[in-house]
Amino acid sequence: MIFSKFFPGTKQNLKAEPEVIPWDKSYEIGHELIDSQHRIFLMILNKLIKSIAQGVTKEYMFRTLMELKKYAEFHFISEENVMLDCGYLNVNQHQHIHSELLFEFTVLSDRVAQGRAEPDEVVSFIKGWLLNHILHEDIQIAQYVRRCSDEGGQME
Repeated sequence: MIFSKFFPGTKQNLKAEPEVIPWDKSYEIGHELIDSQHRIFLMILNKLIKSIAQGVTKEYMFRTLMELKKYAEFHFISEENVMLDCGYLNVNQHQHIHSELLFEFTVLSDRVAQGRAEPDEVVSFIKGWLLNHILHEDIQIAQYVRRCSDEGGQME
């Protein structure tokens, strides 16, 4: 499973000190829309981290996960449209990665709903998912979307 490879063996005590993730310039790929959507992802994740540290209910955590999942679905379609508009050659491979992430997210969400996932596991998965995806996958489309943004639209 994808989430098991992001932060294997790390468990943190979220109630002791929530570790929110500040926005970092290295997360930017150079496309205003995608970068702003990534910032929103981070805001929702940080809301989840803070609420877990305050001892939220399983239901609240599940609702926040659903917010993240629905936002991910929207963002992935938006990002894929930008890739298509900008002539990104590996759009099909990136779509497949998005599908895998959504599947893994669904599995984790189901485990939360059933009370079989710990809050630290949830946060570790989402942190890994978001940051690794941005820094390792989305960065690959950066040159295409920057050129596209600079030229004001579609690449030939």
